[in-house]
Amino acid sequence: MSQINIKGKKNFWQRPEGIPGAILLIGGLIAAGYGLMQIMPSIIELAENMIYLGAMCAGVFVVGYMLLDQRVRTLIWYFYKSMVRKATGVFIQLDPIAIIEGFLDDLRHKMEVMENQIGALKGQIRKIKMKIQEK
Repeated sequence: MSQINIKGKKNFWQRPEGIPGAILLIGGLIAAGYGLMQIMPSIIELAENMIYLGAMCAGVFVVGYMLLDQRVRTLIWYFYKSMVRKATGVFIQLDPIAIIEGFLDDLRHKMEVMENQIGALKGQIRKIKMKIQEK
């Protein structure tokens, strides 16, 4: 199944939340590796008992089966994307309608400033015309 990138459509990593998502993913992998390194002596000690070893193998099998199941991976991916999108939304405006509304508010403010400047300019022109008529 090939993915067609329609013009204007960006994948998750190309959107504004992609970079924080990548940083969070790399940080999570580093933290998981460090945590595994810290608990490895305990895991080795538990593996010496056959009952605990069987339970751990069953747990690894269940986790592995879940990670290989497409539906579970999709669920995890959507959860991860929504979590990163919410976290990024705190710092960056992601809602396109809110972005446009903010842009329109900025344009309205600039228009008010421009109208005030045009009014001041018209007043100056009127003063100059009055001085020309007087002279």
